[in-house]
Amino acid sequence: LLPPERTRLATATLVGEPWGGSSLHGEVSFSQHDGNLFSDQADGDNGAAALDLQFAPFTRDVGGGHVGWDVHLSQLSPRFTALGRTRPGFYYKDWNAEQDSLEATQRLAETTLRYERGGDTPWLRFLANAGALDRGDDLETQRGQFDFGLGRADRRVDMQWQRLDTDRPVLGPDAGRRRHFARAGGRYRLGPFVPEVGFESDEFVRADIDSLVRPSYRYRDGRG
Repeated sequence: LLPPERTRLATATLVGEPWGGSSLHGEVSFSQHDGNLFSDQADGDNGAAALDLQFAPFTRDVGGGHVGWDVHLSQLSPRFTALGRTRPGFYYKDWNAEQDSLEATQRLAETTLRYERGGDTPWLRFLANAGALDRGDDLETQRGQFDFGLGRADRRVDMQWQRLDTDRPVLGPDAGRRRHFARAGGRYRLGPFVPEVGFESDEFVRADIDSLVRPSYRYRDGRG
């Protein structure tokens, strides 16, 4: 028989507008998970915490378009337990860490600059993102990403570029992995027809001493 378990979770949320055109959303959570209520062995480290802060210093109209700036900070303990609260699918793929277990406290910081033009259905879209994920000596990732869109609905062009550089100090100076991803596509309606073309390139290279769970690969794909 499996021993009974118990998980307790407490969360505090802060929502506000520090000044006009800004927004702040913060959340701090504390969990306590006991994997065996029949035993008090190793109960001293059942507690853990998670912190998430999302801050938009400003969103304003500039030159006929809309500019937004977002800042995201978070910290997560490896022992934090919250049933039913998980990251979105492929979240850690965007940080080169989708197959790595969380062994140390994780700290994440990223900032995003957005520009849109065209009202509720913008015809011009631009996004620039830079961030870092730190798990101490186990894993460190630096990320850069750009997104660009021009047009609407069936007459549009979209492009995305992403670079991930990951080091694993625990394995030595030459360990780590790199991922370069690029995607572009376009469509243009001609009467009842909507011709579409697209291209995608994805290159993932890891050091031999790194995990064998995700082997290196390189592919390019075009469609039309």
